[in-house]
Amino acid sequence: MRDDTIIDIVVMLAEIADSSGGVLADPRSARKKIIKKGHSPKQVDRALSLFRRKSNFRVKKPHRVFSEHELSFLSPESAKMLSSLVRYGILSDEQVELIFIRASLDEEKLNLDEFRRVAEMVIDIDNLNVSEAAFVEGDEDIVN
Repeated sequence: MRDDTIIDIVVMLAEIADSSGGVLADPRSARKKIIKKGHSPKQVDRALSLFRRKSNFRVKKPHRVFSEHELSFLSPESAKMLSSLVRYGILSDEQVELIFIRASLDEEKLNLDEFRRVAEMVIDIDNLNVSEAAFVEGDEDIVN
């Protein structure tokens, strides 16, 4: 089984949809194709579920250009993944801001594994309200 996460599979689905005019015309075929690459059916089904909920899927060209300051919070691999998620319309502007809020809390750049976890978390939040969704694990001293 591959080490890619659900976020990687969501990007694969977006790439497949992009290559067929922006629509995932045959989800079963896409599912089989991704499973053949070594992903578990459970991972693929979860990614398909997330992808389907992104009813605003579209390829955004041109997409947002991130500032050097924003990119300073992300590893190069994380920045590339973020760019793909934004370009394919998988992340909303609010979700991107939440990722940067989370990334800015660390002294180190957000590595790809941590980025994947954060991205999956924000994609999973329905009706995102950034002011209510910021979350800092294990720090009870922060008051909103």
